[in-house]
Amino acid sequence: MKREPDDQPRLPIDLPDAERRRRGGRKRRRRPPKGQPQPELLAQPVMQTCGFCGRRQTVLEQAGVCERCGGLMVRYADDEEILEEADLPAPGPPATRSRWERAALLDDFHANHRKVAWAPPDEFVSDHCFARDDGGLWHMFSTGGAERLTHSVSEDLLDWRLEGHVLSVGQPGSFDADAIRAPQVVQQAGRWWMFYAGDSQAAQSAVGLAVSDDLYDWRKHDGPPVMDGSDPCVLYDPPNARWIVYATGARGIAAAVTEDFAHWQQAGVVFADADRSAPAQDHRESPCVVFDAVRRRYVLLLNLGWSASGDPLNFEGLRPYDSDVDPVPDEWLSDQPYYHPQLGFAGETLRVGGRAYRSAAHGPRNAWRLTFFSLGYTDDGEVVIS
Repeated sequence: MKREPDDQPRLPIDLPDAERRRRGGRKRRRRPPKGQPQPELLAQPVMQTCGFCGRRQTVLEQAGVCERCGGLMVRYADDEEILEEADLPAPGPPATRSRWERAALLDDFHANHRKVAWAPPDEFVSDHCFARDDGGLWHMFSTGGAERLTHSVSEDLLDWRLEGHVLSVGQPGSFDADAIRAPQVVQQAGRWWMFYAGDSQAAQSAVGLAVSDDLYDWRKHDGPPVMDGSDPCVLYDPPNARWIVYATGARGIAAAVTEDFAHWQQAGVVFADADRSAPAQDHRESPCVVFDAVRRRYVLLLNLGWSASGDPLNFEGLRPYDSDVDPVPDEWLSDQPYYHPQLGFAGETLRVGGRAYRSAAHGPRNAWRLTFFSLGYTDDGEVVIS
């Protein structure tokens, strides 16, 4: 008997889930790293946002894994809109390397991250940030001088190459007329957004905004600065579906909140350290806030310690890091009071293959280099850097 076209046998991959299971086919699901909450399959796909890199992606699990940075993405009740099948986003461009090649690169970084000590030729690395494009290439933007930002790239976070420079100081009279530094890059609505600190003699430091479609060509955003302060940090707040920008100011660490990067609400000071044993600026340098999805808390990481809170707009107290890293030479600390004796300064947090790491600038003044440490928590929730 001749089959009609509609009667042609279908491959298991083309079958609905129920029919695939009946015929013995199996659909693989990626599970989170060992020790993290195991996912539950949802009845319908949902859109989730990674709290580390800001990537939006469709997942079928209650606790998914970010396809860009490997961060844990936990969905809370009523957080995200359930999507119809027709509304699912198109897949991004294919990666430049196979899955096995990318896995080998991750293994190399896990084994050798403490060996990194890099800076571009004739430059240094101080305040910096990372972004990973859809092809898997890592981009680092850093402060290497006063008049422009440095752009470097790497496939494995171990071997870096200088790509060029982006943005420059503004016109005379602008808030960034004298210096541009401390970049922070996130992805939102299909575009890349860079928050940076600008300095001028005519005004106090302020946080500006620039935008790019490809991480290479940047243009400054029109309008006034986002907020006063320096050393910006950007956090996507999953439970509240909003973005928070933190910055170091004269009275402490302040914050501004937005949902669309166009309308900002100033939240005021969110951390004012009460310890006056050292200059206040030393305790407020380089804020970095991450969302601890397992404990449902926010963790503020500074150069000299950390603080945790259930409210991302209210941190109190500063606790020392638990670290077994060897101390740096005394001469590195003599004229740099913001420098942690073991962990350097200008720390940033990133997820690599499901593991957390903290980067930092290390070295004598104006000869700082990029370094990496492992980041984690004890059973009691204490921050451990090793």
